[in-house]
Amino acid sequence: MPTTAVDNLDTRMMSKWPPISIKTLQQCMETLAKNLRAAINMKTGKSFGLMFDGWSYGSMHFVGLYSVYEVVGI
Repeated sequence: MPTTAVDNLDTRMMSKWPPISIKTLQQCMETLAKNLRAAINMKTGKSFGLMFDGWSYGSMHFVGLYSVYEVVGI
């Protein structure tokens, strides 16, 4: 879904959350990505694998990304 969907009246009607601007949404997404990148980097170390999964529910399509890594002692 494009970030411009936050400006779409139909999209806003489907949400119980207060409206936000595209700029705010993009800033929040960038902050989330930065924080996730740091957390994943601390957990995985140098050796890890990535697994992708995709599925559909009606007309909605989802993609999952999993990081696979070894934990010392387990």
